[in-house]
Amino acid sequence: MAHDKTTIPLSRRILPARRGARGSISRLPSGSLRVRVYADVHPVTGHQRYLSRTVPGGPAALADAEVACRRLVDQVRDRRHPRTDVTVTELLDRHVDLVHATDTTRRSYRHTVTRHLQPRLGHLRLSAVTPEVLDYLYAALRRCRDHCDNRQPEDGHRCRPLQPGTIRKIHYLISGAYRRAVRWGWIDRSADAAPRRAA
Repeated sequence: MAHDKTTIPLSRRILPARRGARGSISRLPSGSLRVRVYADVHPVTGHQRYLSRTVPGGPAALADAEVACRRLVDQVRDRRHPRTDVTVTELLDRHVDLVHATDTTRRSYRHTVTRHLQPRLGHLRLSAVTPEVLDYLYAALRRCRDHCDNRQPEDGHRCRPLQPGTIRKIHYLISGAYRRAVRWGWIDRSADAAPRRAA
């Protein structure tokens, strides 16, 4: 038997004035309500994107869902919604393209991204890179610059730590990229994804 996912039409008063932002409230099998609001089309993939929230079931669930829907619609209208689908690789590529630096420095940044950041962080969404994630990355680089994952000595590998100054430069690159992401609205302004300094 199929689960009930009846869509509850929204009243006119909560539809946005701006054309293109649309919302719906659906009842999930658990009894909770799911709010979805159309955000925009991804400029690279061309796929439609939605913001969503889940509201627990209960007597006030529909009213709470309508409030949540209005808030999401406002975020879309004001262009304040975080781009939750952006990866670290996409952010770093854009940041290095735009950073004010000499060609030599920019080539060094690209080498750092390719050598140390893409293999460990590149596939992650921006919100997934927390201070804890970066602390583990920096600790791994202090142990071995080749990301060896503790290979045994008989593999012919000898760990060589990355210099503290180089790790600080990596941290500055990440921090600068995340500050740009905040300005662009790709992450929430309250987000503090990168530690203030490389430990």
